[in-house]
Amino acid sequence: MLIPSRFQKHRTRGRKSLEAFTLVELLVVAAILSALAALLFPVLFRARQAASEVASLSNMRQMGLALAMYAADHEGWFPPVKEILADPTLTTWVDSVQPYVRSRLLRRSPMDDSPAWADPSNPRLTSYGLNAYFDWVHPPYFGCSLDGVARPSETVVVAELRTRLLGSDFLVRGDHFHPQYYGNPPRVVNARFQSLQWDPARRLPRMTVLHDRTLVGPYIFADGHAERAPWPKLWRQMDGTPPSIDRFDPRRSEDGT
Repeated sequence: MLIPSRFQKHRTRGRKSLEAFTLVELLVVAAILSALAALLFPVLFRARQAASEVASLSNMRQMGLALAMYAADHEGWFPPVKEILADPTLTTWVDSVQPYVRSRLLRRSPMDDSPAWADPSNPRLTSYGLNAYFDWVHPPYFGCSLDGVARPSETVVVAELRTRLLGSDFLVRGDHFHPQYYGNPPRVVNARFQSLQWDPARRLPRMTVLHDRTLVGPYIFADGHAERAPWPKLWRQMDGTPPSIDRFDPRRSEDGT
């Protein structure tokens, strides 16, 4: 059946209008999806980060249990740290406490993206650092047993380590940190070590993990429990005076002595 030419023109125009309208619809849909993605991606990122934080804290709770059992078998002493990273005969404190739990402890936090893990010659040892106050080779106490801890439920034994020092590209590779060099003045005076451990401008530790906005970090305490705690509850100091709060020094009592 032949269609008059005037009707063919109307059909062609209608098809073009329909095609143009469909393209506009696609562009609108694409714009809406882009806007939704922009809104959802930060939410999904925060949810993923929160899940990683929960997994890391759960791992630290297992570590706290293992540390408590290790200390019970060693007259209240915690395991030594690996002071010489290149020495294959030395083990990390994480290796020392592993036999005390059934599940495999995570050396690497779910949030740890350090490139040092892939370095075969000098790899990162663990995401979790032991408080050097408790290790027998570090001043000022050269070791401290649980019997000497003034406030076990409030004294930090383990903190999660940054992948890089705060404000630096220096990669953290060891298995301990040194809070005796925090503050002004520090508990132990050593300019080199303090430059690695303390940021005087921010008044924050350089080696341990703190949330950028809330200044909250995950910790294991001397009584074996693990929790996320805000920095102001762990440390407070006016320059030139001893700290009014120091939850890292195991022998520091309520009155600061």
